Amino acid sequence: LKEVQVPTTVHCDHLIVAKTNAKEDLETAIAQNGETYNFLGSASARFGIGFWKPGSGIIHQIVLENYAFPGGFMIGTDSHTPNAGGLGMCAVGVGGADAMDVMAGFPLELQAPKIIGVKLTGELTGWTAPKDVILQLTSELTVKGGTG
Repeated sequence: LKEVQVPTTVHCDHLIVAKTNAKEDLETAIAQNGETYNFLGSASARFGIGFWKPGSGIIHQIVLENYAFPGGFMIGTDSHTPNAGGLGMCAVGVGGADAMDVMAGFPLELQAPKIIGVKLTGELTGWTAPKDVILQLTSELTVKGGTG
């Protein structure tokens, strides 16, 4: 195909390690991963894919400010995707092969999940976060890391 069949973007924030400060950490990431960034940028340009280069900002926020909207539908391959649900979007994280199928114009096929009920009582303490509750629940339901 000459270009992707649906609006698509590539984001390059995961290869930046926060160690010293924003300027130095970005420079280090570009020095260490420049070839990867150049490949992703040129491949994105070749196939009509939006490209958010390293240092563009926190991608969770970029998704909220530029792509998420109530009632919309989004698929993606990492934690940026369900973040869009914060604005009332149906935002589904899928595997890379599933995302590639959609980019090529094939329909998205997902298994309907089982519906379960969970009653939480008490309150979170210490450093516990709501995400810890979700991770504990998924670890009890599957050994595959929440897949399937």
